[in-house]
Amino acid sequence: MGSGNASVASQTFKLKKKPLSYYPSPTVDNDQSVKNSLTIYVGGILWSEVNSFYGMTEYDQVYIVRQNDEGESLITFGDGIRGQRLPSGTDNIICNYRFGAEAACPPAGSVSQVSKPVKGLRSVKNFLAAYGGADAEEAENMRTYAPKSALILGRVVSMQDMAALASSFPGVRAVQTEWRWDKNKQRAAAHIFYIGDAGIRASLSQRIRSVSDPSTPITVEKAMSKQFNISLNVKIDTRYLEEDVIRELRQTFMYKSNSLLSPENIGIGLPLYRSRIFETVLNVKGTEAVQSIVINGNNFGDFAITPGTGKYFDIESGKLIINGKEE
Repeated sequence: MGSGNASVASQTFKLKKKPLSYYPSPTVDNDQSVKNSLTIYVGGILWSEVNSFYGMTEYDQVYIVRQNDEGESLITFGDGIRGQRLPSGTDNIICNYRFGAEAACPPAGSVSQVSKPVKGLRSVKNFLAAYGGADAEEAENMRTYAPKSALILGRVVSMQDMAALASSFPGVRAVQTEWRWDKNKQRAAAHIFYIGDAGIRASLSQRIRSVSDPSTPITVEKAMSKQFNISLNVKIDTRYLEEDVIRELRQTFMYKSNSLLSPENIGIGLPLYRSRIFETVLNVKGTEAVQSIVINGNNFGDFAITPGTGKYFDIESGKLIINGKEE
């Protein structure tokens, strides 16, 4: 990673590859629920990562890791008062880490080659699908959940706390929490539905239980997707190219970070209002009117439809047809 200089306080280095990979770590003493894959050796000695230099002494061999808006990871060492300074040396700081992260996960049997040759390795194959990946958190999500999660202070005491904690867990796209009767426990329990891979359920449950009262009954369950096919007939201003308007409509409904029908925005068990569809369409330049809305083969004439408790409308496995055109 570089060379230490004992005359420099708070020496900082930037990792060459980005983004630094993180993996779930649902433990009581980990407020972020994740841990990175970085290890750093200084002069052949393993140093430790800490969340901050608060409480550290001049003898503590520690460092902190921060990310900037470009996804680059910055490693900062102590100043000699809070955390030990780096000893001087040439290339005496060695690091190992994994890089790369996104929500898209390869299905089983889809990996057949490695990124670079490895001596003695003839072939590879993933027998199990990957799960638990997540893109960088959107600013809108941080505005929504960061203030709530900051109030948890390491302990969950309400349904709102559980929702904030679960929403910040890697791989979770949306959350619904409620008190409901649990037929297995034969009592009311905190029920947490989430949109995400089934493989993260155990880790998510462990994380929530680790910061909850041990006597609190908690059930974590993957939300059930409900196939959602929607067909829109939109009147388009003749001054605009129809293809351009339809492309923008599709982006607005499905692919933008705040798109109306994305799982993150549509939520679990929440109603989809007819008026929201009208509003979304008419906010796109070049549209004049919504002439019809058909959902799963039925004319959408009511003011709203709901998927039901613990369910969500899954447009990603369905279809969005605009003026008779599919993507």
